[in-house]
Amino acid sequence: MKNHSIDVIFAFTILKRLGIMLLDVDSFYKEIGLRIKSERIKRDISQKSLGDHLELTRASVINLEKGRHRPSIYQLIQIASFFQIDYSSLVPYEIQKTRRKKTDLSKELNNNNIVTDQEKIGKSTRTAISNFLSTIQK
Repeated sequence: MKNHSIDVIFAFTILKRLGIMLLDVDSFYKEIGLRIKSERIKRDISQKSLGDHLELTRASVINLEKGRHRPSIYQLIQIASFFQIDYSSLVPYEIQKTRRKKTDLSKELNNNNIVTDQEKIGKSTRTAISNFLSTIQK
């Protein structure tokens, strides 16, 4: 059975070399909390009302809005349903680009010059990464 964790680590390495960073976990949940709070305030809904709907205390809603409570996917869907929005609007999946020298990883990939800490990458992994690179470099 193939170890997919190597592919995931490799994908993050590729993103980093391209100068693309995803939000760290703490920032991710803080942003979710800010989006929930923004939607709640926009609709003039109290923290208690939202908590009642989610079967949470007001203190738990405060922690949710501050990013200290990490909601499950189920809770995100409940919250989105309560606000009558798509749950994906609560999830921060935007990519943050950092300023770095642009690297032509496609060329390195085609020349089979990229090696993980474990091994040279296989043909199927190279193809998947090449497809991924073509979508993010557009």
